[in-house]
Amino acid sequence: MAQIGQDTMTERVDAFATVSSEHPVSPAHDLDGFGAVAAEFLAETATAADCSLCIAYLPGSGLSMGTAMEMYAAKAAGIPVVTVTGNVRNLTVLSTSDLVVSDLGQLPQALETIRSDRGIAQ
Repeated sequence: MAQIGQDTMTERVDAFATVSSEHPVSPAHDLDGFGAVAAEFLAETATAADCSLCIAYLPGSGLSMGTAMEMYAAKAAGIPVVTVTGNVRNLTVLSTSDLVVSDLGQLPQALETIRSDRGIAQ
């Protein structure tokens, strides 16, 4: 994903913090202002198509719908997607990932493989 400064990310999370969320790391959303939230969600999801690499971190057995959308946007734009998950047989993961690793310890080698395969200089 495009790099975002810590202050910017904090502002974005705070802007949506009006209703509690069931997902432990997702910002909460004001459903009364759903149109604005939906527009922001689509705009943020589209930024995955503007990066040079998408790393999706999906701990546990669940799959974040937002992350799945970002993975799809990146894949559709031809951006390599590396996914870190124990859920290696999930159809979304398999369909959108160029490489899937089961834990963070395998990520450095996956990144080297993508770099090598794509001819990206270090």
